[in-house]
Amino acid sequence: NPLPSGGSNLGPTSDKLADQVKTREHNFRFLNQVPENIPTPSEMVFSSGSGLDPHISMESALLQVNRIVSARKFDNNRKLVLIKLVDVLAEDPQFHIFGQRRVNVLLLNLELDKIK
Repeated sequence: NPLPSGGSNLGPTSDKLADQVKTREHNFRFLNQVPENIPTPSEMVFSSGSGLDPHISMESALLQVNRIVSARKFDNNRKLVLIKLVDVLAEDPQFHIFGQRRVNVLLLNLELDKIK
């Protein structure tokens, strides 16, 4: 549903924005069992301007593997397939210089749906 997409217009000094970021970080760490010594990727705590970008960093994708394995009831072999798919579906930075390698989550989920 794209209707609620869009930026919040909260500025960098906003206490409300700081609270939202802390809550998102806590939720991401809790849901994905990410230890405190591993940094939380920024796209997992800040919302994009539209909220519709299907891409996440490789790091973000890999930090969610165990949760996906659990949710989809994958065995260890299918977990390895998932990790390989993250790598295979990774897109290079734009023009090979702008940004970072990223994964299109929609395409990844469509491929995961094919795994029996």
